Amino acid sequence: MRSRVSPRSVWLIARREYLERVRTRSFWFSTLILPFIFSSILLLPHATDVVGGFAPGAHPTMRIAIVTADRELGGAIAAGLARSDPRGFLVTFDSAPSPELRADLDGEIRSRRIDGYLWIDSGQSGARRAVFARPASIGFGVTSELDAAVWYGWTERALAPFGIQPDQARTLLARVDFSTADVNPPSLRPQSEVAILMVAMLVFVMFISLMSYGIMVMRAVLDEKSSRISEVLLCSTSAEELMAGKVIGIGALGMTQVAIWFAAAALIAAASPIARVAAQAFPPGGSVIAWFAVYYVLGYLLYSSIYAAVGASFNSPDEAQQWTFVIMLPLVATIALVEPAIMRPDAPIVVAGSMIPFSSPVLMYARILMGRPPIWQIALSGAILLAAVWVALAISARIYRVGILMYGKRPTLRELIRWLRYA
Repeated sequence: MRSRVSPRSVWLIARREYLERVRTRSFWFSTLILPFIFSSILLLPHATDVVGGFAPGAHPTMRIAIVTADRELGGAIAAGLARSDPRGFLVTFDSAPSPELRADLDGEIRSRRIDGYLWIDSGQSGARRAVFARPASIGFGVTSELDAAVWYGWTERALAPFGIQPDQARTLLARVDFSTADVNPPSLRPQSEVAILMVAMLVFVMFISLMSYGIMVMRAVLDEKSSRISEVLLCSTSAEELMAGKVIGIGALGMTQVAIWFAAAALIAAASPIARVAAQAFPPGGSVIAWFAVYYVLGYLLYSSIYAAVGASFNSPDEAQQWTFVIMLPLVATIALVEPAIMRPDAPIVVAGSMIPFSSPVLMYARILMGRPPIWQIALSGAILLAAVWVALAISARIYRVGILMYGKRPTLRELIRWLRYA
């Protein structure tokens, strides 16, 4: 075997690995299906608003009966519904709650003469309690509007004995327009639920890509080893060139897929007002893509080098399966910290996780998007990750050099250490 590394040989192997996989139907199917899923997540709410009643005025007129002994309370609730959706509700009243009336109204719902009724009965204890009886087809949008109207109406009635008029109560209870503002740089970036969803999607893409393409490297090594093709290739290339070509070629395939996903995301953002609003929560310019590329490349090199060593050490996917889970475990465990990283990017456990090489590609990227960590933390995380990549590549190359030509029984940990010494 040759021991030197020729850039031309690495390029030829990487080109072969890339072209062999980029032409497959499975690659293009997986590449195109994920943007479709994400676009559905972002665009379906618009369709849901129209057909499911999640936005004021979106649903057809709802025929609602309000049953309460307090006529003024019923009027306040009806006024609240009229303010939220002037054409959305047709309200009728009944001020004599009774079991017989409730049974009659249930029959009205079954016969579709009304769409539901709001049953308000304070009882002897005076506790505030309202029940909205409805068919199963009534969605969350309608019930949330009713919930808000009942709360506002009841609060207005509770404030009336203190001399506060309904108009004054509505002014006091008006929602506050709350947002966040970064001091440095001075810009306004609302941390909305949609922005959090998009950050979670980016982190999910990072996680799936690192895991799937790392495993792809292992399977590529196993296939060539089991078919003895690697022996033929090693006649003209070194083991280091073969490993480097596989890692670079499959990594380029992963970057191609991610680039297509980002291009599709840009098109979706142009068509979706929700995505445009959420994009304001991200750092300015192209730093979202730049940081993704940095941590994706470093994370991929770390995991793919380890997977390549595992593939060279065993003879079949079944033998390597248990090690696949062990390698993947830190990345899977990282998912448990994604939500804290999004909600509290400066939490101590999140900061610590963003410094650990096996979890930093995912956690530090999430922190950069949501928390803008100090520069020194980003630099320290990157330095530790770079050192881990260098160590992993050095160890994996030695194992690969010996293991690619080893056949027979499964290697033990002692044998792997012996291989490192031989190499």
